[in-house]
Amino acid sequence: FQYRLKFDVVINPETDEPEVEFLVPLSEGGVEFMEYKLEQLVDVFLEYEDGDGAEKDSMPQSEWEAAWQLYSAYITAFHSALKAAETTELSDAVWRAGNRWYVHEMADFEFDDGEDDDDGN
Repeated sequence: FQYRLKFDVVINPETDEPEVEFLVPLSEGGVEFMEYKLEQLVDVFLEYEDGDGAEKDSMPQSEWEAAWQLYSAYITAFHSALKAAETTELSDAVWRAGNRWYVHEMADFEFDDGEDDDDGN
């Protein structure tokens, strides 16, 4: 299962809600990946959220809390990105971009025309 997905999540200071900016064109594969990962994240969260098992006892409380903060951030990011994907045009352009699909700015997004650049790439 291969995907090409890159996005930023920022908190809107006026609404205090997360907002997503896709940094490369969003593809159907990217949406499917996020749906799959969000389901996995939620399943694990539901299994361990009460923290009364051996896992919690095997690490310091601060590490346990930090791990769940990170986990919560991933859930928020994928949930917010999927919400944004509902109003984002899906495209296979990221798959036509060759090895430079990961560029940061959408404005700089270039398609691989199969020819080498001046630097030989």
